[in-house]
Amino acid sequence: MLKERRLNSVLFAIARLEWKPWEGSMVSSGLALEFQDVE
Repeated sequence: MLKERRLNSVLFAIARLEWKPWEGSMVSSGLALEFQDVE
């Protein structure tokens, strides 16, 4: 269940990139940290 919520937040962040491209690099850094945390 926790993984599902995490995946949802990742998808939400990606969806935000569609209308906030100027935040792309910041979000990418956050996603990288998330995936490192998972592993």
